[in-house]
Amino acid sequence: MKILTIAALLVLTAPIFALGQDAPDFEIGAGYSLAFLRRDYDWATYPGWRVEAARRVAPYWAFAGIVQCNYYSLVDDRFGDSESHRTYTFLAGVKTAANRRRRVMPLFQALAGVEHSSSTLRPIGVPPLDLSTNGFVVQGGTGVHVWVGSAVALEVGLDALMRGPWYGTSWLYPEWRAGVSVVYVR
Repeated sequence: MKILTIAALLVLTAPIFALGQDAPDFEIGAGYSLAFLRRDYDWATYPGWRVEAARRVAPYWAFAGIVQCNYYSLVDDRFGDSESHRTYTFLAGVKTAANRRRRVMPLFQALAGVEHSSSTLRPIGVPPLDLSTNGFVVQGGTGVHVWVGSAVALEVGLDALMRGPWYGTSWLYPEWRAGVSVVYVR
């Protein structure tokens, strides 16, 4: 029975490994990020940047890491108050690996990591108030991987980031992040 199980696994996985021979081993990229964060009565947009890297571990799967920063500043012209917010996210997980045989390929990823957020509130007549937090986050996303050259690709995606995923409201109000990255693939 043991030999039959091993033989069945080899037969089932052989075509997968044969199809994955054109998959690249490593990719690194940088790009633009735009986070949409739900506030009390509206949505705030936080522009930023992202750097990502992935290493293929199976024909269609890769370990991925992303470092991302988004920032937001607001000045109230009526009263002179201002506020600024910065969010640094460090994530790692799995994503679908690129395949050179397909010009356009769907992209899926599941990542987890830590986030550092800092905010500064500057009301008039009062010293500034600095706040910062660190926390566990989970991010899932989807997008497309488009080859634009032999070793260069464009990744366009939409991610949903949940802070404190053990709370039910985190899943109801995720932070949405849209991103575009230029990726070098080797």
